[in-house]
Amino acid sequence: AEKLGIVQPETAVTSMPADLPTYASAKRLPADFLASLGLQTVYTGGQPCIRIPYYDPDGTETGARLRVSMTSKNRFKWRKGSKLAPYGLWLLAGWQQLGYVILVEGESDAQTLWHYDIPALGIPGASTWRAEWADHLEGLTVFVWQEPDAAGGGFAERVGESAPDCLVITPPAGRKDISECHILGEDVPAVIDALRRSARPYREIRAERLSEEAATARQQA
Repeated sequence: AEKLGIVQPETAVTSMPADLPTYASAKRLPADFLASLGLQTVYTGGQPCIRIPYYDPDGTETGARLRVSMTSKNRFKWRKGSKLAPYGLWLLAGWQQLGYVILVEGESDAQTLWHYDIPALGIPGASTWRAEWADHLEGLTVFVWQEPDAAGGGFAERVGESAPDCLVITPPAGRKDISECHILGEDVPAVIDALRRSARPYREIRAERLSEEAATARQQA
């Protein structure tokens, strides 16, 4: 497929070792860039995996997630003693002058946006958002990337309940996340600019949902 100029997304690959070179190739990101973020190949049980460190705003490591597989359902596990937190907190101070941040699900989407100098925090799972994390976002316009599935809707709702002024981004038709856009060769900065302009206030989305729920309740009554 690559000889024909067709770039296949990671999900199309059936078997790949979980090491840094393979991860870099699958995500179409430079291995040295990922290494500069602290990613490295380590071994657990004799098998390679990618260690993804998490740092606090001061740059102190607070935990690490291990990517033990590139394709299986259970691709990740936490290093023992890790503190659950958004991925990218150590970069927040440098984004204040930009005035905004995009919340995405997972580390690779955040890494992809950083590759283009776009501010982002990776939330390690759609259901892991915690209300106190909104404190990190003060002074920034917050965009939430809502993936096109039930988990994505729940993610936007969880963030919106603790950061009600956030704006919700809906990905382009046929795309799940920004990593996919990048892998398929799209102009990521242009995609993000367009999506930021079309983002909807969470308050508006919430009001519509409550109105629909009220209408349904009246019909059932």
